[in-house]
Amino acid sequence: AEQSFFYARKLVPAFDVFVADGTASILISIHLPRSLNLDATKINLFKDYFKNEPPVSAYEEIKKRNLALFQIAEDKEAELKLSKLIEEQRNEFISIASHELKTPITIIKAYTQLALSGKEDCTDSMKGFLRKIDEQSSKLKNLVKQLLDTSKIENGRLEYKYELINFNQFIEESTFLVTHLVPAHTLILEPGSNVKVRLAKERMEQVLTNLVSNAAKYSKPGTRITLKTCLGTERNLLVSVSDEGIGMSEETSGRIFEKFYQVENEAQPLSVGTGLGLAISKEITEAHGGTIGAESAVGE
Repeated sequence: AEQSFFYARKLVPAFDVFVADGTASILISIHLPRSLNLDATKINLFKDYFKNEPPVSAYEEIKKRNLALFQIAEDKEAELKLSKLIEEQRNEFISIASHELKTPITIIKAYTQLALSGKEDCTDSMKGFLRKIDEQSSKLKNLVKQLLDTSKIENGRLEYKYELINFNQFIEESTFLVTHLVPAHTLILEPGSNVKVRLAKERMEQVLTNLVSNAAKYSKPGTRITLKTCLGTERNLLVSVSDEGIGMSEETSGRIFEKFYQVENEAQPLSVGTGLGLAISKEITEAHGGTIGAESAVGE
């Protein structure tokens, strides 16, 4: 310590050490030129600097900054791990809940359809109630399926069973199945050239169902929904679903395939959904090597 004091005294003009009651105080004085125009404000700034930001060596400064960066990196990594854990738990919950919901919904639909089949005595008004139950059960079943598929997509477990099929035959069969989902609308089919394509039938039926149901959701009852197919450039198959609904802006057209995004519905204000149908359709279409998009204008 004595040797350190010896060299310190050589570096500064005034270096004094005072010891009182076992406490050592060091007074260092330096001369400053008059050209600095020191005043009380500047002197106070000097005091604050030495009090709050004591001078350190270049090595200590780098070490200090590295420690701060390391702490930030650790915090970010912990935050990322927590976010990933929450995401995994959410997907697991959705998957389990969806599986558990499927069974009671299927049973409700089965008993409802059995009652509507005419094998049991049932009044016309009661049949009307049963049809409503069956319709809402179908919607609930579709919502559960969308949640389950979203969970599978995020975990990379959505299955595709590809096969070579006659597309016109497939589209006609799919249209027949989809018609009951939009009973208040007129569904028009305009098939193009008869071609064979390789696709996963069950998944592509989902896409058509989502598109047609979405068209019905945003158009008034009694209007037309047209499903059209044709061969495009470079042997691409173009499938389009058009409606006579409320239309959408350019901004909305660019966002409707995002998860959970929904447009305010003036045609059917009471209709609800998950905002997942078109996002799932996008995933399935792209898995087939295709693309999906929307063209519209407000009111068209």
